[in-house]
Amino acid sequence: MSQAGLISGLEDLRNALEVTDAALDTLAPAQVGSRSFAYPCYESWVGRGADRQTYVPIIAGMFVAGRAGMAMSNDPRLVDLAYTRSFEMHGQKAAEVIDLIERGMRRGHWVVLTFHGIGGDFIETEGEEFEGIVAYLAQEKDRIWAGTFYDVASYIRERQRDQVAK
Repeated sequence: MSQAGLISGLEDLRNALEVTDAALDTLAPAQVGSRSFAYPCYESWVGRGADRQTYVPIIAGMFVAGRAGMAMSNDPRLVDLAYTRSFEMHGQKAAEVIDLIERGMRRGHWVVLTFHGIGGDFIETEGEEFEGIVAYLAQEKDRIWAGTFYDVASYIRERQRDQVAK
């Protein structure tokens, strides 16, 4: 590691992820081998300038999927699960989010929503708006699968493997 414990390269990052994963294995043994990754602040690079490198391949090897940003939906047949796109939820009204979900549904896409805080936390979504989104998803549960990022990514990963095997 570089000065002040900052991650400066791919090996530093891999080591930090392995140490963290081992600690999580101890704390949550039921989740061994069943984790996804969230890119911090949607960044998928380490280093600077000519030394800048992506760590997406490391995430691909260690996790079922990695959640990034980009404000786009994902075609389940084509999505790169190591760098899955998501929409940051920050102050949107329930109606806006519902419209976003519906547009994704019409395209046959997976819409990933990233919430940081609900009702007064950092990068928040108002509690009332969040409740409106949840109520909509509950009402549409026979039509829209609202699962965890890990569960949906695992399902898509299996379908993608089936397609490759054919």
